[in-house]
Amino acid sequence: MSDKYIRVTLFRNSSDIGLSFIRDMADACGLKFFHPATSAFVTWTPHGSNAESDLSTFRSAILNGRRIAFQLWWNEREDLFCTFDTSIFFVSYDMSLRGVSRIHIGELLSAMEKLIPLSTYIDWFAALVFDEHGYSAETPWDDRFIQGFSPDDMLPETVILSPRIPGLNLLDSRQFNISKINTEFIRLYRKSGG
Repeated sequence: MSDKYIRVTLFRNSSDIGLSFIRDMADACGLKFFHPATSAFVTWTPHGSNAESDLSTFRSAILNGRRIAFQLWWNEREDLFCTFDTSIFFVSYDMSLRGVSRIHIGELLSAMEKLIPLSTYIDWFAALVFDEHGYSAETPWDDRFIQGFSPDDMLPETVILSPRIPGLNLLDSRQFNISKINTEFIRLYRKSGG
C-alpha cells in the first residue's frame, strides 16, 4: 500500500468477527458487495487482475484466514478497494482511499467510531490507523503492535489502539505519547520534536 488508507485490526479469534465487521461497516456506509451494473462480487489477484467471484469465496477466505483483495461499491464509479489479511495474532482490513471522496472518507471514519465501541467488537478491537497522506504505508503494523514502535516510524494522523496491544509496553516515552480516550481506547502520537 503506498497511498492514503484506513486499517482496522482486530485480535484474531475463531469466530467470524472479521466477516461481521466488514458487513456492518459496509451497511453503515452504504457500501455494496456487488458492482451496481454487473452484480458481480469483484476480487483481485496478487498480480493485479480482477475476477468475478461470489460471497461464498469471500466468506471462505475470511473464515479460513486467507488473504483476499476485493471491492465494495457506493455506485458504478465510486468504490473502496479492500484487502483482508491475517497474522498470528490479528485480522486486518486495509482500505485504500485512493479516489475516495472526502465525504466517503468521513462516512468510513464515522462508521468505525460507531462500530468499534459496540459490545460485538470492543473485546476484539486492536487498532484503527488512518493515514491521509500515506506516510506510514510501509509500516509493518502487526510487528509494531507486538514488538513496539521504532523511533524512525512515521505515525499517521490517527492511531487508536486497544490498551491490550503488547507493543505499548515497549514504547520509548522520549519519542511517543499516549493519551487515554476512554477506558477502552488510547491514541498514540509522536512527541513534538521527537
